[in-house]
Amino acid sequence: MAASLILLTGKAEWPFLRDVLKEQRDGLRISWAPNGQELEYTCGGQDVSEARLISFCTSVIIRPEILSLFKRPAYNFHPGPPSYPGVHSANFAVYEGATRFGATAHVISEDIDGGPIVGVEWFDVTECINSERLEERAFTHLFQLFKTLAPALVDVKLDLPVIEESWPGPARTTQEYEKLSQPPAVMSDEERRLRERAFGPVT
Repeated sequence: MAASLILLTGKAEWPFLRDVLKEQRDGLRISWAPNGQELEYTCGGQDVSEARLISFCTSVIIRPEILSLFKRPAYNFHPGPPSYPGVHSANFAVYEGATRFGATAHVISEDIDGGPIVGVEWFDVTECINSERLEERAFTHLFQLFKTLAPALVDVKLDLPVIEESWPGPARTTQEYEKLSQPPAVMSDEERRLRERAFGPVT
């Protein structure tokens, strides 16, 4: 095995997450996969059975064939709470008037945002917040959750304990988002303001 951890995340996040993990253990070996193609290349080029796969704030859907290469669970850090699985969590939350939001860490399963939950960071949603600001706050809490779980993540021989949180149902989809974000032909001023906070300028 050439790496203890494989981190699937973006270019901007990679150095910060790497440093957090390396602080936990001397000599820790970490491979970086910036996208799905690089992940599959990494997993196909070495024995990863004893490694741990971590996905952080990425839209990459990991194929079951890749997950099966690892003996232990892989973990995903989702920039939204259990109440908003799937894509565009902040947009849905603002439009639906959510009073709490957060960030979630969970086992990666074949169902998108459906695996057992191992960590949640909750925070209250301020009135009139827009989706962009909510996403920023969620990312801050997601990074804090990553730091909290980092000591357990580097111990690749042990699974992270599951907590008493659950997903409410199927993950939100891009199709649902596109349908909801289309403004009606006629709307009140209140609806227009809400849509602008949730989806941006209404044209």
